Amino acid sequence: MKELYRYEVLDTSYEDEFNDVVQMAATFCNTPIALVSLIDQKRQWFKTKLGIEANEFPREISFCGYTINADTLQTLARQVVKLLNQNLLNKQLDQQQEKLQQQMEMQNRILSITAHDVRNPIGAVKPIIELNAKKY
Repeated sequence: MKELYRYEVLDTSYEDEFNDVVQMAATFCNTPIALVSLIDQKRQWFKTKLGIEANEFPREISFCGYTINADTLQTLARQVVKLLNQNLLNKQLDQQQEKLQQQMEMQNRILSITAHDVRNPIGAVKPIIELNAKKY
């Protein structure tokens, strides 16, 4: 459960990469139904599906335990885990990029304020220097 929740994938929209996996599963296994399903505490939820209308089933009637033992399916399951890891990495990178963007905006604001504060005294000193230069 901890790993499943770490991926933050439950109840997300369908994605082409996962759709490709169910297409391959249906083709390799010669079946009309293929799913990428994830099981949480209460349900078996389908990240993507082919040949079935339901989006989830109660956990009590989950059939994943019976089907995942096939070698073709284990290979595809590893690909799904790689996709989940890639999605997680992309989310982390997006979060880091957003933090960097916020830091850059803050630095720009600080530089703008500093430049303004430095220009004002220099602007006030310039006429004094010009007046003194005229006296000499």
